[in-house]
Amino acid sequence: MSIKTQAIKGTAWSAIEKFALLGVQFILQIILARLLTPADYGIVAMLAIFIALSNTFIDCGFSSFLIQNQKRTEIDFSTAFYFNIGASLICYGILFFAAPYIAVFYNMPILTKVTRVLTLSLPISAIAAVNRAKLQINIDFKTQMKSTFTSVILSGIIGIYLAYNGFGVWALVAQMVLNSMFNTILLFILVRWFPSEKFSLDSFKRMYSFGIKLLFSSLLDTFYFNIYPMILGKFYSAHNLGIFSRAYHFAVMPTNIFIGIFSRVIFPLLSKVNDDLNKMVQIHRKYLRLTTAIFVPIVLVLCAIAHPLIIILIGEKWIDSIPLLQILCFACIFDTVINVNTQALLAKGCTNLVLKMNIVKKIFAFIILFSSIKFGLIVVCLGKVLYEQVSTIITVYYAKKVLNIGYFKQIKDILPICLVSIISVSFAYIVTFLNINNFLQLIIAVPVATIVYILLAYIFKFEIITEAINLFNVLKNKFLQKNKEGFI
Repeated sequence: MSIKTQAIKGTAWSAIEKFALLGVQFILQIILARLLTPADYGIVAMLAIFIALSNTFIDCGFSSFLIQNQKRTEIDFSTAFYFNIGASLICYGILFFAAPYIAVFYNMPILTKVTRVLTLSLPISAIAAVNRAKLQINIDFKTQMKSTFTSVILSGIIGIYLAYNGFGVWALVAQMVLNSMFNTILLFILVRWFPSEKFSLDSFKRMYSFGIKLLFSSLLDTFYFNIYPMILGKFYSAHNLGIFSRAYHFAVMPTNIFIGIFSRVIFPLLSKVNDDLNKMVQIHRKYLRLTTAIFVPIVLVLCAIAHPLIIILIGEKWIDSIPLLQILCFACIFDTVINVNTQALLAKGCTNLVLKMNIVKKIFAFIILFSSIKFGLIVVCLGKVLYEQVSTIITVYYAKKVLNIGYFKQIKDILPICLVSIISVSFAYIVTFLNINNFLQLIIAVPVATIVYILLAYIFKFEIITEAINLFNVLKNKFLQKNKEGFI
């Protein structure tokens, strides 16, 4: 199978998985948000940093090694499996005994029990880490879709049942733990991989030498992205933290979906051609344009329709999250640039550059965060917008050492897309000022912006339109050919 075919097939199934998952999660989260309070979400958000850091330690960059290294062996897979389990049990034990101190830190006694139950998801998820890596190596997102889709539905239904019956924060805890459990069971059933070798110290050393720099880099990222709930939970109320976490959840939803779709494909693809610089540059620039053409207009539309969207979906009690959501959308605009450049560095195995890059970025990040925290949530969100711009410049600077594509050249590639997106979305924003109800604003604004964007993209011959037309013609020809063969 050619690289192009793998890219198309992998992207298609990754997209199907993400969109199917999005649809289900979106509905489930809307129902849960209506049944629960901002404080319930705030309590769970306080533990986000501990769970995220633990997951980073558990993986230790080994999954990236297995995906990036074309000479991986069955011994490597087995060694990673045993290490993940051991590390997860250590992390769970630490958090189990640290739970009372976490509760004291936030002055919330309930966190002792919540921590001890919620962190059960750590060893449960670790068991299937290698199975997930194998699916990504093979760019097999069809199988992964079956697992994630089923586990989200089952755990979500149970979570809704518990929330409806007044279990409060425990509904969220149960939903998260059961999701990990169902996903792990299904991955073993579908992938059917079990360790066949013993733990190898030599294999561990090879993976560790690759993963240690990536581990420190990931820890910096994880700590930064999850320190907001920790700091806000300490200095603000659980209600305010819940408001922020819901706004942030909506703002990063396009990032989690679309960046997730493409990054899971581009990393293994770039890894396959990491000895051919021209090929890497070609794939890099193509994916940067395509992801930006999809991602930026969606983020801007979300910003424009934030008010009617929040009111309709989760109700008036979440109205304070609307201005936060609109600001945080602008903090996600260049996520495609950051992600594609980072994937290129990882595909080349430049974990040392990734570590240096993240150290520099996080120095700026923490300066911005601690400078803004005392001025309120609005200023905190504006600080994230500023950091996004700084992060983009630094990421491209380090990626240029490998790809020789500078900041202005990459911005030049995506600038027409950004300008067309702004023009298109301005129509949606105008609609939200019309004297009509929220539902009508929503169903008019989104189609208007979409139609204007597609027309302008067609006029200016954007690559995404050409690719869409080519894909349509391929599917049409296959359909006609099958019908012809069936007729004959």
